Amino acid sequence: MVRTQFDRNNPFNDLPHLPPSGEIDNDSDILRKLVSSSRALASVNINVMRLPNPYMLVNTIALQEAKTSTEIENIFTTEDELYKAVSDNKSEEKADLAVKEVLRYREALWAGFHALKETRNEYLKSTVSTVNFSPNQEYNFRNTTPTG
Repeated sequence: MVRTQFDRNNPFNDLPHLPPSGEIDNDSDILRKLVSSSRALASVNINVMRLPNPYMLVNTIALQEAKTSTEIENIFTTEDELYKAVSDNKSEEKADLAVKEVLRYREALWAGFHALKETRNEYLKSTVSTVNFSPNQEYNFRNTTPTG
């Protein structure tokens, strides 16, 4: 397999078609890495299940994703403020606007996850409902302006 150097100033519009050709299925290097990565993931899964609350690890990842994604929209807060807001020490109602926005983003992530889990065949509907999780705004595909 020939690899080309990535140039960020030149878009790579000649992407290979999906599904990949059969040469990937029979590549011994890929198969060896697949086996070792599968074993590593099984080991991680076993260790996570040994935690008293395995969702604690996933919740921190979702919270950090929400924090990072809202920074794109110039909404900044600290991880310390976020963890205080989700702990018993400080309630969400007393948090500042940036923290509330990050927490709403996290809730939208979880709502989308649960919607996909429950309605595996209704991807489009669950995607639209996740995007429309924000109050007083309604989005639809091919329509970039919010209504409401």
